[in-house]
Amino acid sequence: MTTMQPAQLQTVNWTVYRTLVGIGLICALVIVTVFESTSPIININKKRALERAVYRVLPHALSFTAYTLDSDNTLKKAADNNTPKVYACYNAHRELIGFAIPAHGMGYQDTIQLLYGYSTQSRSIEGMVILQSRETPGLGSKIEENGFLGNFRRINISLTPGAGQLEHPLELIKNIPKSHDWQIDAVTGATVSSQAVVAILNRSLGFWTPLIAKQEERFQLEH
Repeated sequence: MTTMQPAQLQTVNWTVYRTLVGIGLICALVIVTVFESTSPIININKKRALERAVYRVLPHALSFTAYTLDSDNTLKKAADNNTPKVYACYNAHRELIGFAIPAHGMGYQDTIQLLYGYSTQSRSIEGMVILQSRETPGLGSKIEENGFLGNFRRINISLTPGAGQLEHPLELIKNIPKSHDWQIDAVTGATVSSQAVVAILNRSLGFWTPLIAKQEERFQLEH
């Protein structure tokens, strides 16, 4: 049996080390190259998906303009390098009909991202879609199905006079008949995910609807 000398062991170890480092560098280069080449495509697809979602939550919209928030909570048109906060939507006569509003929050397993349409004409939620969810397949994922999403059509959203607060926040109910349009039927087996969506919407509505009401008149002029 041949025993390797220390010098030989050092040479072998250095060779293995260089090989592993080389493989690691090659893998890193491949990952970066793939990311750089696919990132523009992914961004384009996300933009197109968002556009489709905007027209789903406000079906009568024919165009929209992205807005972001200034430091004083004033809405201004979003530049290309800004992340839009809301989308002002217009009809064929270039009249403001409402806003498509992204919102997110923690679900049962991970963050839920959604988009809902708020009509400034009828003061109501006109529709909602789930943009991203990692809730449990077959259970929590049911919040993405039409049975649950159908809850969020033509829900009256009124503000209290002067105070600018939600008069009737959305309310999750389970196994009882609806008595008000702001009540949302929970999905069987996905109560936590259902409650998460309702909580996300209440927080978002509580922030955006008073802010939009204060600035609404200027949007028609800016379009």
